[in-house]
Amino acid sequence: MTTLFSYQQIFVDRRKLYNHLLSRTLRARDNGAADTIRCLRGAKRHTTTRIKPTPGEKACGFLALRGLSAAPLGDSDDPPQESRGPMNSTPIHATDEIVIPHPATKVWPVLVDFAGYPRWWPKSLGIRLLSGGAGLLGTEVELRPRGGRPFRCRVERVDVPKCIQLRYFGGFIDGVGEWRLEPLGQETRVVYRLEVEVRGWLVVLLGKVLNLARIHSRFMQSVLHNLDDVLDRTEQPAKRSQ
Repeated sequence: MTTLFSYQQIFVDRRKLYNHLLSRTLRARDNGAADTIRCLRGAKRHTTTRIKPTPGEKACGFLALRGLSAAPLGDSDDPPQESRGPMNSTPIHATDEIVIPHPATKVWPVLVDFAGYPRWWPKSLGIRLLSGGAGLLGTEVELRPRGGRPFRCRVERVDVPKCIQLRYFGGFIDGVGEWRLEPLGQETRVVYRLEVEVRGWLVVLLGKVLNLARIHSRFMQSVLHNLDDVLDRTEQPAKRSQ
């Protein structure tokens, strides 16, 4: 699972986002990216007269900043033609972990209970179980981040009680995520690894000036701590009943 990407959770105001991106690109001396931002914002280049974005550019920028696709909507999981290729995608690789004071046999049931994810994942992510498969394989989950574009995850490999591998898909994202449990006596190291390619001109532009992996990791750290909390709450009633 991941936040990919609720831009409104980072910057609510579009002009603030433009100004922030512009300052970062200027510091990085990336004139091409800076000119793109100025064009979308309707600002001036340093060497030319005022550039007014076309209606199409305005619409594209507005929709993208709201996390929507400017391409026609459809049922296909394939990305639009203009978004294919390395120039229109950016990789996001991140690994996050936490050591939880519970054995793997207690952690595993919570990880495979996808219907229960809303208990410990942020509500803004909009997690919804679509289908369950025999032995977890084929289970699909839909995520609709507030202010972001929906995408899905499908369980592709399971190694009980050690690993759950997920496939991300949904038109603008492709790659894998993996939960891994490493027993440490009565404790467990819980690791989540993300390796995806995200398509779209805005996310590529953001990737030039923001550390997207770090943003994802900041979010995942809160999720991992929520997992620890929900396990603690589950254990307390069991201890009182003994």
